[in-house]
Amino acid sequence: MKPQNLNEPSPFEYWVAYLAIADQWEEAWTETYDAAISNWELDICWRLLREARRLAIHPSQQALVRFREGMLHAQSGDWQHASVCYESALASAVAENDELQLPLLGEMGMLYRLQGDFRKALDLHRRQYKLAMASGDLWYQAEALDQIGLDYEAAGQLKNAQLNLELALQLWQALEAKSSIASTFNHLGMVTWQQGDLEAAEFYLTQAHEMAITTEHSYSQAQIEGNLGNLAYERAQWDVAEAHYAQALSRFDELGVVFDKIGIINNLAGIAVARHEYDQARMLYKESLALAQTLGHRQGELDALLNLSVVALRQRSWSEVPDLHAQALRIARALGDRHTFWDIRRRQMRFVVLYGLLRLLDWIRVRLGTARSRG
Repeated sequence: MKPQNLNEPSPFEYWVAYLAIADQWEEAWTETYDAAISNWELDICWRLLREARRLAIHPSQQALVRFREGMLHAQSGDWQHASVCYESALASAVAENDELQLPLLGEMGMLYRLQGDFRKALDLHRRQYKLAMASGDLWYQAEALDQIGLDYEAAGQLKNAQLNLELALQLWQALEAKSSIASTFNHLGMVTWQQGDLEAAEFYLTQAHEMAITTEHSYSQAQIEGNLGNLAYERAQWDVAEAHYAQALSRFDELGVVFDKIGIINNLAGIAVARHEYDQARMLYKESLALAQTLGHRQGELDALLNLSVVALRQRSWSEVPDLHAQALRIARALGDRHTFWDIRRRQMRFVVLYGLLRLLDWIRVRLGTARSRG
């Protein structure tokens, strides 16, 4: 959490003072809450929520409070409660024809994407875009395009991802929204990196890093540090990658962010594998798996299990491999990920053949040893 100057009132105290003289509290409350959650001042958010629950009488006010409560649960890693809050808020917002639908659809889509349901995420973000187009809201058009790009990226459709992100970037630049421009540069860096265009990725990430510093947005800075680490990782610059990852993890820990750490820890384990430090790699992959399981991040679980199976093979820990493959297969089936499902099936078959050959070689060695002793 950001250190606070003890000589100044907190955002919560500012808001309570304003509340005493305000007839319409929602706008002031929302601005204060959004500023607090953007800075990861989650304790202030909980206090603001308690006050707002007391004041929310009209269904639109209750929907507003439920929506912001869902955001806080999501940011805290409690996706189940976040989903319940979002569904409740959206039902009220649709019934009231409330403008809250636009941000709600965006947040709900992000939540589904985090849980691996890319189709549902894309559907919600397309609804958000259509609604923003109908209302002429350029900001939410850009936001929806940004999220659609990330949905495609998560689903592995990288060309579609890049196209939508570039459209979002044009709108953000027209709106002169600096923090959003930095965020979209970061996303474009991720997508171009995954397509193997490292020069473009470096350009986008450098732009993102420079802009994020000027906006003083700690979360964006941490994400960008992580992606600069990914770029160095791709170039096998292990020391450079580790330095970026250390910066990113430090920032995420300060902010209390858990989800974003999973991929970084996986890549640190990958560096350990490249250095043949298998015990270190095993420890890091297990840490990544535990975090993914705690958050219910099924894709993160799947990745960690497959990586652990590779380490087990390298260390000749044959007894661990079948169970790791079986767990990964169940998750791939649950996610509807056919490509990974059949990839795991092929791994299982290769392992059966490999293990059978090794057992045969062991048997031959034993027989040869016995024959020599008799001779």
